[in-house]
Amino acid sequence: MVDLLGKEKPIIREYSSGAGTTDMILFYLSFGVFLVILSSYGGLLFLNRSQTKTQLELLDQAKQKETNLKKDLDQIFTLERKTKVIRDLLGNHVFVSHILNLLEADTHPRVQFHDFTFNKDDGFAHMTGIAQNFVVLARQINTFERDKNIEKTVFGGLSIDDKGLATFDLKLYFKPLLLEVKPK
Repeated sequence: MVDLLGKEKPIIREYSSGAGTTDMILFYLSFGVFLVILSSYGGLLFLNRSQTKTQLELLDQAKQKETNLKKDLDQIFTLERKTKVIRDLLGNHVFVSHILNLLEADTHPRVQFHDFTFNKDDGFAHMTGIAQNFVVLARQINTFERDKNIEKTVFGGLSIDDKGLATFDLKLYFKPLLLEVKPK
């Protein structure tokens, strides 16, 4: 029978010196593996935080670039619309400068023109004018009639004002080539 309350000697196990060192090596090796795993986990946490921060910074930069790109695209589309409008205007534009250059070259020094209006559809300019006298006016009309860029000259409304100057109305019908763009 077993004596439960008895006084038996405690069992003390004795280990041999070879078995104790193996346990210690295993303990230190396990502890070393634990430290490597713990430091790897810490390194991974640090790396994760760093990459999350970098990811947020890159997302911020991408949003800023997207906003800038949207602004640039809006500006590009606005400029494209304006360019189209300018192209349309230039395509339908009658080059009145050619007419003004012709008038500058052909106008007699003693004649003044007033109330210049231009009719693009019919290709004529209507003007009122003042000449020093009838002889100067006749020379002016003759100059316009001889110009190769003028198809027809219509003269009317002849009168003399209170200063003795000849007043008149004049319509000049221009050839269509004068109203077009001339290549350089």
